Amino acid sequence: MKKLHQLICSSLLLLGSASAIAADDTSTPKAAPQATTPADATAAPAKKARETYENKEKNYSINYPGEWQKKEMPKLDLVLFAPSKDATAQPQASMNIVSEKVDTAVTLDQFYSESITNLSSALKEVHIEKNGDSKLNGVPSKWVVYTHVMQGIKFEVLQYFMVANGTIYLITFSATADAFDGYRAEFEQTANSFRLLTSDAPKAS
Repeated sequence: MKKLHQLICSSLLLLGSASAIAADDTSTPKAAPQATTPADATAAPAKKARETYENKEKNYSINYPGEWQKKEMPKLDLVLFAPSKDATAQPQASMNIVSEKVDTAVTLDQFYSESITNLSSALKEVHIEKNGDSKLNGVPSKWVVYTHVMQGIKFEVLQYFMVANGTIYLITFSATADAFDGYRAEFEQTANSFRLLTSDAPKAS
């Protein structure tokens, strides 16, 4: 299970770091703000048609908001950042997906339990708020909502865990705590679009 432990920790740390940078990027000087009208400052990002990410090697696809921006990050299949809510703000939300081939003996309960156990060692000030069971297009899943603090910023996170045919899948949605509720519906819509590309039945937990 060492490989599973490393995978979980890598996803948590990379997500937290990326989210903190997106929410409060102080690593580079900011250009002087341009004069804007109230309409410019409060205009919501234009909605685009949802796009599909397909990973044939890992046997899944998922739809995501077309206006979200892709970023490349090691060990993660897909990383997306939400556009700023207005012209003066940094992105407040992100999502990522990580998947990995594991021993076929690994169950959903085992994957979830070890992930939750590792939260406190990988992140700071973790507080689990809710958790439960669901199915994403027929694939058994466990989900959890928790908060944590990264670089002085409080984040709220929604994660979905799945195990199917010797592959684990972890979908992670993160937003600054004050913005999380505004993204929750979009997070859940994206998660519910997750599909296995083949019709093989998922491994039972």
